[in-house]
Amino acid sequence: MGPKTWLAYSLLLCCLAYPARGAGIQLLETPTLAGAIWYPCAAKPQSVPLGSLAVPFDSFDGVKDCPVAGAKLPLVVFSHGRSGSFGLHHDTAEALADAGFVVAAINHPGDNGNDSSQSETLSNWASRPADMIHLIDFMLKDWKDRDAIDSSKIGFFGFSKGGYTGLVLAGATLDFQRTASYCKNSSSFCEQVRSGDVPKNLPRDTRIKAAVIADPALTVAFTKSTLSPIDIPLQVWRSESGAKDRGR
Repeated sequence: MGPKTWLAYSLLLCCLAYPARGAGIQLLETPTLAGAIWYPCAAKPQSVPLGSLAVPFDSFDGVKDCPVAGAKLPLVVFSHGRSGSFGLHHDTAEALADAGFVVAAINHPGDNGNDSSQSETLSNWASRPADMIHLIDFMLKDWKDRDAIDSSKIGFFGFSKGGYTGLVLAGATLDFQRTASYCKNSSSFCEQVRSGDVPKNLPRDTRIKAAVIADPALTVAFTKSTLSPIDIPLQVWRSESGAKDRGR
């Protein structure tokens, strides 16, 4: 099994069924990044208060600032849905950490539970991929335990708008002309799409070697042609209720 296939397979197994037992956790609070980092830890988990990051959770189970156990660990970055939170998939993050991964998740600026001021703007659809690139840069260059990461094994997990984010980072482009044809309501989002002032040249990150995409948003903007540049292993999940949302 090749390294890319192994990473995608490991992501799938952990996200589906791996029992979370707790993990090392560092809270991430910088001027530009707010979230948490989970990683393997040998100590017994306990309750970790989240302080100013406590939306919608007050605490997680884990070991705060526990020494990282292991070396050359794969990294997985998480992207949450619209107006969501870095901690909404903490159980999956804990399971992955127990399985030997480092996991990093942040609140997307202007599109999270504390601040949704940019959630309805097209600029937010453009800024989200850049947010994740910034997170990966931080983990590889500035995180104090960066030497524990294997930079050749970076994965991505995204839900809803985070799923869209992952597809863009994997290389997909967007057909906003097609989106405009489906956008029939008078929402701010649809008005912006119909105006033609849409995001262009969205960034790809070739450091990401595999991705799990759950209920991706804005599916109408993706076609066989716009998805064709993706050349990494993907696991794409679509729920029955999510499939009804053809736009966002």
